[in-house]
Amino acid sequence: FDQLERGYGQHGIHTFWLDATEPQGANVGRWYFKLDDGSVHSDTEVGMAWVQQHHRMVHEGLSSKFRQHEIPPFLTRSAFAGSQRYGPILWSGDIESSFDELATQVEVAQHVAMSGIYLWTTDIGGFRGGNTSDPVFRELIVRWFQFGAFCPIFRLHGHRNGPQDDDKCGGTAFNEVWKFGQEAYEAIAGVMWLRESIREYVQMQLDLASLEGTPLLRPMTFDFNDADCVDAVDQFMFGPSYLVAPVLQFKAVGRRVYLPVLPHGERWEHHYEPTKAFRPGWHEVATGNLSSFPLF
Repeated sequence: FDQLERGYGQHGIHTFWLDATEPQGANVGRWYFKLDDGSVHSDTEVGMAWVQQHHRMVHEGLSSKFRQHEIPPFLTRSAFAGSQRYGPILWSGDIESSFDELATQVEVAQHVAMSGIYLWTTDIGGFRGGNTSDPVFRELIVRWFQFGAFCPIFRLHGHRNGPQDDDKCGGTAFNEVWKFGQEAYEAIAGVMWLRESIREYVQMQLDLASLEGTPLLRPMTFDFNDADCVDAVDQFMFGPSYLVAPVLQFKAVGRRVYLPVLPHGERWEHHYEPTKAFRPGWHEVATGNLSSFPLF
């Protein structure tokens, strides 16, 4: 941590993006780890547990400088069992910009949550391969925003192809939300305002996760025991109140959604059709409007 403090802390920077926190590639076998008892071991012995102690190092260093409720967040590319006690925000790495990858991330998010890591995020739009002028990518990034707004941490990142400023540093195209066309911008802005409108709800659920380990984003089977919930892996709960079913295909006009039985016979309400009540069971929900998605 002293190295972080010399390089950044002394300049007032204490929020860190910890990329490549795990031994990888050509570096494997060249990292060494000193345990609490003073013994030294190579990364090949410690394995992926390495990253958990990396998190510990940063957390303990920050804890020595800040009060507990003011410790700055830090982003990490990897995590291990027990990492959550040190408060890292895990993101899912340099993933592809495709609808198939978006579908994968919906399931990854649930697996990570049930592994005890409740602060999780993904690169909205994927990291590599997206062209900002491509109609497919423009639709993809809207659908990814609709998923991302219902992840514990809501963030945009990615290396884009397409128009860019020649006089700016870096080799990526524009990644501002107003650079994907007007239709995409309006849809993205709508979901950004939606996330902002539930700020207090998100904070309350994250406080609960910190106190009890209850994940904010979780599989359907966490809250409901309907047999059909086992098959509904492409949708999830966001806290106890929101059921989220992201649109996972290009130009999709509809998708199947399972609405579980509620404890007191209540019906489900579609966020974008609040006057329409839905009975429990499987439904084909319209998704032709880019500015809306199945959110109950």
